[in-house]
Amino acid sequence: MSSVSGERVALLCGSGRFPVLAAQEMLDQGFEVVALAPAGESHPELLDRGLRLREFPFLHFQELLRILQEEGATRAVMVGKLYKTRMYNNLQLDEMALSLLQSLPDRRDDTLLQAVVKVLERAGITVDPATRYLQNWMAPAATLNGIPLSAPEAADVRFGLGMAKGIGALDLGQTVIVKDQAVVAVEAIEGTDQAILRAGRLAGPGAVVVKTAKPGQDFRFDVPAVGMETLRYLEAARARVLAVEAGRVLLLERRKMTALAEVMGITLVGVEAPAAPEGH
Repeated sequence: MSSVSGERVALLCGSGRFPVLAAQEMLDQGFEVVALAPAGESHPELLDRGLRLREFPFLHFQELLRILQEEGATRAVMVGKLYKTRMYNNLQLDEMALSLLQSLPDRRDDTLLQAVVKVLERAGITVDPATRYLQNWMAPAATLNGIPLSAPEAADVRFGLGMAKGIGALDLGQTVIVKDQAVVAVEAIEGTDQAILRAGRLAGPGAVVVKTAKPGQDFRFDVPAVGMETLRYLEAARARVLAVEAGRVLLLERRKMTALAEVMGITLVGVEAPAAPEGH
């Protein structure tokens, strides 16, 4: 995409290095970036990028909106992990967040995050999909290192793609771990990395990890991504393959990932998901 020099964008940061990498990419494109993060969760490298960093209490929307107004940001992009388990840890919510949660029909990821987007949009903030800034990070349809899939691994990848799309349609998660065309673990509230570790404990070495976008994925608030940390969890679980949906999953630090996966003996591959059946 073409950049707009000096345009200020609020980077709404979750945890992990994804916000750091996204911030650098956006700065390189000429955007002025202010980082906003829940108190105590901002990555220390954000300050190393020379950003303005503002913190606010988790799910305190009034404070978040006040900071956005102070910073003069009219666009925002969400990146990084948001651990939903925090919802169950005696949160002190502000009135706006409490009212919002009480109005929701359920607390599925999409329901919660679509509601957050609406809060921001009502305040005059345009929420951009992260892909607006990070399109060149999307996985291509290719084997990305020098380790080709074996025939059984390729069969597991095909099987896993269908299973991952199935759990995505239920808004459970985006990742499944399979072995010998059986599902070993399914990502839920614990996140991708912990699901991978659980699969290693349950099935031993040789599992295949498959990550896809959900059907109807809203890239304004939920962009599937894998990075160096994901590979380290695969190594700990003795998994053999990381397969991601081409054109729909971001690869963070792709060159480093490719080199590390090869050293680890892990196949890193982008695959196209089969088209959805007509009527779906």
